[in-house]
Formats: sequence, C-alpha cells, structure tokens
Amino acid sequence: MGLFGNKSACELCGKKLGGLAFKYELKEGYLCNDCGLKAGYIPLTTISKYKTVEDVKKDIDEYDDYLLYKANLVENFVPARSINNLLLVDEANKLFGIPQGKKKDPKVFEYKNLIDCDYLEDGNSMTGGGLGAAVAGGLLLGGVGALVGGITGKKKTKVNINKMQVVLTLDNMREPSITIDILPGATKKGGFIYNSYFQTVQNLLSAFAIILEDNAKSSDLISDSKGEFVRNDDPTEQLRKYKSLLDDGIITQEEFDSKKKQILGL
Repeated sequence: MGLFGNKSACELCGKKLGGLAFKYELKEGYLCNDCGLKAGYIPLTTISKYKTVEDVKKDIDEYDDYLLYKANLVENFVPARSINNLLLVDEANKLFGIPQGKKKDPKVFEYKNLIDCDYLEDGNSMTGGGLGAAVAGGLLLGGVGALVGGITGKKKTKVNINKMQVVLTLDNMREPSITIDILPGATKKGGFIYNSYFQTVQNLLSAFAIILEDNAKSSDLISDSKGEFVRNDDPTEQLRKYKSLLDDGIITQEEFDSKKKQILGL
C-alpha cells in the first residue's frame, strides 16, 4: 500500500520523497507515485510491499502492453448499433463500448471480456446474481428472449426507485467491473418514467445476454493441430461440459437429459 512517512528516495527513478509525499512501500524501499502510475498501480488499493524493483519494472512493461492493447481496441472499434448511447456494439469485430464522461468516449472491450451481467435497483440484484449462469441454461431451453423476459419479470414491489444500474463483470483484474447508470433521479416504480427506463434495461440485458451466449458458443471451439479454432463436435466432451453444469446446479436434470438426446441424436 502507499504510505505517507519518512523522507526517502524512489528505488526506481531516484526521486526524493518528502515527508508528506505519497509513496508505495516495496519489499525494500519505496516507489514514488509517478512510477506507480507507470506500473498501473492504484493508490490505497495496490498491494506493493511484497514487490521488488524488478517486479515493478515487469509491471511497467506489462502495463505498457495493456495500454497498447486497449488503444488498438479503440482504433478497431466500428460500432453499428447503439442502445440509448449507453451501449455501443461492433458485431463484426465482436467488440462493445460503454460511453464514459461528458465527451461520451467509450471504454471498449472484446465480447470475450464479459463474464457476467447484473441488474440492480437501489443496490439490490434483480437477476438473481447475474445473467452468466442463466445463459448456460438459456442456451438449452427458451433462448435469449425467454431468458431475459423471465429475469426482468421478477420485479420487487417498492414505491420509489433511486438507482437503476447494469453492472458488468469483466475478466480483467485491472478493471474487474463497470457500472452503467440508467436512472438520472428518483422515480415511482411502475410509473411512466420508470417503465421507459426499464425498457432500456431490458434492451441492455438482452444485448449482454446475446454477447454471453456468443461467448458460451465460442467455448465449444477448440484449437486443432495447426493452431486454428474449429468446433468441438466430440459428443463425449460436450456431454462432460453439460454434466458439469448439471453437477454445479446451473441446469436441471430435465435440461441435461434434453441436451444429451440432442447430442446423441436420440
């Protein structure tokens, strides 16, 4: 963690650190905030006291690669669809963007970066904890429409709502989640304004369910001897995957039996 403390010098750049200067504690010595930023460290969040100077140098190189990767995503992003300018989708490149700030510059992610999606009203999950597990079952029976319709239909009774948010879980510890704020202010639940914004919620959940479904289908792809991705049509492997979903309680016995018959052509 960063510390305010005794005078010292940054172990990486040699910058003098005053008594009130924010600094990261290392295994031996300290790191200045400027060097911490180059490594992608976050004040009062990043744990650095077990790191050596060589670890920091490695983190800086990895963070440079990460920034280049993100810049390439933005450069290649060509959105063709928008949901109320809250979600931009580039289906051709399998990218999506979440507009941020006053300029609405989007943070861009690959489809595969999306792990889960949850809808919250005043901090309470309305999707039973997220769409991820539900999509696994939805792939078997009912499809995306039935999936989202069933989830968003479970609305709790409450007079006023102050926040409507869609929260995305990502496969990146640098940015593990991102929140989409939908409701600009308090409104009566069930009223015209609420229903209008709730339609936006449904559209967002449908879009993210489609992305998650696409990811789930892509997980059926395996690498062949040439390093190219081909569809895994091995019925044994497919049955193992769905048996694992059954054992984890994500799908029901009925859904597993239905999929088993489909895979075996019975």
